[in-house]
Amino acid sequence: MSGVMWHLNTDHEFSMFQQHCAMLRLAGRKIRVKFIAEVDPKTSKQIRYAHSLCGALAEYRNATMEQAKLDSKKEFGVVKVYTSLFGDRTARLVSFSDYSKNEMTAYITSFEVYLDENSIPYSHPGH
Repeated sequence: MSGVMWHLNTDHEFSMFQQHCAMLRLAGRKIRVKFIAEVDPKTSKQIRYAHSLCGALAEYRNATMEQAKLDSKKEFGVVKVYTSLFGDRTARLVSFSDYSKNEMTAYITSFEVYLDENSIPYSHPGH
């Protein structure tokens, strides 16, 4: 299916969308509309910084980067709970690549608070 993707953020954009649909209908064309929630994606800068926080924790605790990342996700990250058709519930950690910008911000903020409270040195962005 080909078509046009619209981002309707203002009343003017919504009005233009309505006019476009009206013109298509007058021309006898069928219209299919699909609504998709727009996700505010995290930035690559946020991901790099989150990894640097994991590195700071790993170095301070004399652990691997993988262990620091896993444990920090368990403590501050996003966990999805799934229920099987049989009623079994399982929890899975979400990959950084699937975090929204707000989820990544919350993770980073919580992680920074932990590091500060435990006097664990880390580099702030831009340093």
